[in-house]
Amino acid sequence: MRTRQPHHIGALTVLLACLAGTVGCAPKQIFPTAYTTTATGNDTLEQRAYDTDRDGRDDYYQHLNEHGRVVRLAFDQDRDGTIDQQVDLDEFDLADCRQLYILLDGVPYQMIADMYDQGYFRLFHRPSRLISTFPSMTDVAFAEVFDLSPVLAYEAGYYDRGDAKLHNGNRVYLSGKNEPWNQRLDYRSRMWMDAVAYVWPKWWLDHELRAILSKYRESDNKRISGYSVSSTCLGTNDGAEGYRQVLLQLEQICQAAMFASKGKVKITVFSDHGHNLIASKPLPLKDLLEESGFRVVSKLKGPKDVVVPQFGLVTYASIETFCPAEVASAVVRMQSINLAMYKLDQGSVVVLDRSGKALITRQANRYRYHCIHGDPLKLSPVLAQLGESGLLDEHGYAHDADWFVATCRHEYPDALARIWRAFHDLVQNTPAVVVTAKDGWYFGKGKFDFFVDVASTHGSLNYINSVTCAMTTAGQLPPDLRLAELFKALADLGLEPP
Repeated sequence: MRTRQPHHIGALTVLLACLAGTVGCAPKQIFPTAYTTTATGNDTLEQRAYDTDRDGRDDYYQHLNEHGRVVRLAFDQDRDGTIDQQVDLDEFDLADCRQLYILLDGVPYQMIADMYDQGYFRLFHRPSRLISTFPSMTDVAFAEVFDLSPVLAYEAGYYDRGDAKLHNGNRVYLSGKNEPWNQRLDYRSRMWMDAVAYVWPKWWLDHELRAILSKYRESDNKRISGYSVSSTCLGTNDGAEGYRQVLLQLEQICQAAMFASKGKVKITVFSDHGHNLIASKPLPLKDLLEESGFRVVSKLKGPKDVVVPQFGLVTYASIETFCPAEVASAVVRMQSINLAMYKLDQGSVVVLDRSGKALITRQANRYRYHCIHGDPLKLSPVLAQLGESGLLDEHGYAHDADWFVATCRHEYPDALARIWRAFHDLVQNTPAVVVTAKDGWYFGKGKFDFFVDVASTHGSLNYINSVTCAMTTAGQLPPDLRLAELFKALADLGLEPP
């Protein structure tokens, strides 16, 4: 199956020809990937030795503790076979350390957790689960991290009821108006260059990560932050194998920064959303809506009119309509649609699947999930658990924190708070109806003239689309976090996030 290359800037592909001559060389290693391992007198302890100048002699050593984390570095700086300097990472005063923040686009939690278990990223404490927004999309996700919500819309392509206009996603994307968090970073490639990332993701990943490392090495600033879009591009093209290449490259960058700093750096890595790692094909939502009796338009006028903004190839879609209940009920009966949801006038949110309907309501910081029939979010067992624990009040409400603990690893993680937020101030232009596709299908229309297989994508409510990762060398983060909680958790470790 061939499908249009996602995601952004079709009109700019003509510019890529100018770059073709610079692409094709395999990237050189930033830091040695090979090391020798020796025991250090205790079966649970390990030493890793690296030949950093590739002269055939080891000159850099990492000592791991009983948990498999690197806690001590040793250097043979004059290459005479004896250790000249040794540092204990956990004994550095944070005031004496620089801070490096690497933001990756769309890395699924399980990929990095599996690589950690295989022995990678041992400079870091164990990675934590970071639960994205719903929809699980970059613009809204990083806005939550940086406390910059509401942004214009879930994506750069959106419908504004104020001016009754379907805004061109390419123009909005290039303007950066939906990504104000870019201004908080020390490195972010120019927006139009994201087209390069989707056409040559391996090459551009190497470029972005080296640029972040160069910015760190060349700057005197205590804190440096940088973002890579090409991580999600490589995953979209090559699925799990693409993400493995991303993480192998990331490992080299982090190792190089730590070595260059002689241990005096605290590195933090986090991402914005998950990825489903499933080859997908297009779901023709506009055609299906027309077959159901609706009229797909660019400006709402009548009760049967619907506007369907399209930008990325993703597993959620927005629909604008004057009749959200009617549209949601029709959409959820379509093949390969998973969920549909819309907001009532009083603020409550209705969630539908093919066989069920439920209502989400909120009072202060408490949520209620009421199944009218069926159980679209599969939360009945959680309701029973909360009731048995005495955490439900007489009206069926439970505290937001209790819902989070009970559902953070559910099939639909933290669903009530995320769905509520999607319809309440996450964005300035909240759509009338939001739908999700079953994995293996995507909504949207590509804008590139190039064609690739879509091996993975994201956007919907379920676990693999939603759960990404965060980890730092500064300390252990809580095992499960919302995006909006990340910077506070880092600050609690003594860091100063961007």
